[in-house]
Parts: sequence; C-alpha cells; structure tokens
Amino acid sequence: MVYLWRLLLCKFGDIHEDKRKITNSIQEFGIELSETNEIAKIKKIDPLGITDLRVRGMWHIKHPSKVFQYITTKQSKPHIKALMLTSKFESFEMGIRKQIATKCNLQNVKIQNPNNPANLLDATLIEYEFKAS
Repeated sequence: MVYLWRLLLCKFGDIHEDKRKITNSIQEFGIELSETNEIAKIKKIDPLGITDLRVRGMWHIKHPSKVFQYITTKQSKPHIKALMLTSKFESFEMGIRKQIATKCNLQNVKIQNPNNPANLLDATLIEYEFKAS
C-alpha cells in the first residue's frame, strides 16, 4: 500500500507561540523566573532548593494549513511549504537564499503576530512543488 502525501508544511516556532503570556501567568503566582532561551526556568523549585524546573513548549496546535488559511498558495501537485518570518529568511547566507529562490516559489506574506493578532508580521512563504514523474 502506498500513501501519497500531498503537502508537507513546516514553520518556525517564533510565529506561533506567545512566551510572554505563559511567563506572565507563572509570575502571577509570585514565582521568580531565571533568564533562559526556553519558555521559562524556575530556580529552587523544591523545599531543599536543589531542583530547577525548565518549562519547555510541548504544543498541541491547529494544523498550519488551517491557521494560515488566509495565505493563498498552490494546491495542485504534492509540495512542501515552509513559513518563517522574513527577518529569519534574510538571516540565511546569500548563497542559500539564491539557491532557494531558483528552486522554489517565494511569496512575501503578512501573518498575524501570535503575541498580538491585531498586528501583522512580515513573513516569507517558500513552496517547492514536486515534478510529476
């Protein structure tokens, strides 16, 4: 039995999480947070003060095709999509961006800011459509 996936969609986490909302909720309990690249880090969480708690994202989110359905894209052949902030795409080396541009369709789009949906963020949608064999 062969299954043909018609779509593979990838997105960077910085366009879907609201870290401030989570950390503010934790701080409402009077818990002091430490600096971290993760969502939060709570020092000395146990009575002996020897255990730290790392808060990491384990998200259950709606499928990106539903979340970003307002972005018009190709839907015909099997394809791969990647969505990222334009600033992230521009951080790639120029040679990488040129390779992507020659092999894929690029589209500048506006997406809702996960921290404030009333604001829009500049994003880049990359699409690669597989050739029929």
